[in-house]
Amino acid sequence: MRNTRLRTFLLLLLLGLWACARGPVLPAAPTALPSPSPTALPTLTPVRTPAAGGLYVDAAQPQGPISPLVFGTNYGPLLFVPLQMQPSAQEAHLTVLRYPGGNWGDNNDIDLWNLDQFF
Repeated sequence: MRNTRLRTFLLLLLLGLWACARGPVLPAAPTALPSPSPTALPTLTPVRTPAAGGLYVDAAQPQGPISPLVFGTNYGPLLFVPLQMQPSAQEAHLTVLRYPGGNWGDNNDIDLWNLDQFF
């Protein structure tokens, strides 16, 4: 076992010395390439007809103002509002709290203690 370690150490030492003696390996100098010819900008792709019974929203079309009743945030065991931040949270006028928000709710069952903290 000791001879194997010694041989491995000596081999690595020799490889390191050989690499140092060779000097740094520099990449080849970059070559100049001719500029590509300009291409036309892409044209608007027509939108498919929505499937019957499906939901479709064209994000390029204005749909009107967003209702202030849909602004919200995640809230849960890993995301809480400390007492000193509660006035700021109230000023945000959040109307929706998703509890428990994020992956925690996907990976854990809610117990009474969690619900007490939420309320």
